Amino acid sequence: MSIAMTSPPSAAPPSFTAADITLEWIDPALAETYLGKNISNRHLRPGHYMALAGDMAAGRWQQSHMSIAFDTNGNLIDGQHRLYGVVAADVGQWFVVIRNVHKSVQEVIDAGAARSAADALKLSNRVDKNHPAVAAGARIAILWGEGHHRLVRPSVNGARKVTNSEITAWVDEQLKIPAGGLTMMGAVAEAVKWSSVNSLMSLSVTSFAFFLLGDVDYNAALDFFTNLDDLNFNGNDDPIKQLYLRLNNAKAKKESLRISQVLWFVITAWNAFRAGEELDRPFVKVLSGGSVKSYHPKVVVKGGVKIYPLVPDPV
Repeated sequence: MSIAMTSPPSAAPPSFTAADITLEWIDPALAETYLGKNISNRHLRPGHYMALAGDMAAGRWQQSHMSIAFDTNGNLIDGQHRLYGVVAADVGQWFVVIRNVHKSVQEVIDAGAARSAADALKLSNRVDKNHPAVAAGARIAILWGEGHHRLVRPSVNGARKVTNSEITAWVDEQLKIPAGGLTMMGAVAEAVKWSSVNSLMSLSVTSFAFFLLGDVDYNAALDFFTNLDDLNFNGNDDPIKQLYLRLNNAKAKKESLRISQVLWFVITAWNAFRAGEELDRPFVKVLSGGSVKSYHPKVVVKGGVKIYPLVPDPV
């Protein structure tokens, strides 16, 4: 393979010069001043800048090469979410600031592939394998800890964006757990073996569910998921079989269950399994004629406000 050598065209001006680049401490007041120049920019995403604000307030924010940029007319063309984050967190940060950028550059800003939390875990060597499942499981765990996944919400998976910095910080805490303790990494390593289970729900949800239940009773959780994976049932009223029927029926009908709904079914079946009981209400009923009726967690409406049933805590 030959590589063609090229020379820079002398006639093409740079988008900006080194003289236009400064390093500035931007406090909330200055951030608001700069946002006053936010004349033409992409759609503002409050969930994104509030996530950045969370990192800033918690001390997880790190200065990087990503800049606050202004065009030749002094209008802000890059960095609005970071500046809104500074205002929301009420904490100043260091930023690279570039001025006199040709406005045409705005067309290619953020056009590259964003780094995921899985990328961050891999590049930092925090986790040696299964990076996507560990990152996704950590995200579920963080939201669960805040109560967002305790609500069975048919149209919303989570209440806010979880940042890469939050996920890596959470994983760092997992890495401090002494040998022999259950970690998300250990849960993923176990869950990846259950191919049948992972055909019913994502590996990240399987991993989180095992992580959650295994922390309560490791051996019972291992038996629960092993029986589900082996399709080892004790009659049609076995809560594990009911869980299998419900998730398999959703798979067959291409029903899109939310993470919180899947967890509701898993934990409800687990509670019954661990107590040696049948489900109070089966997840799936086969009606006369062979049609199948699937159970959905009930939504109660009071005064026009939807009250979602809580996911039962492990007994």
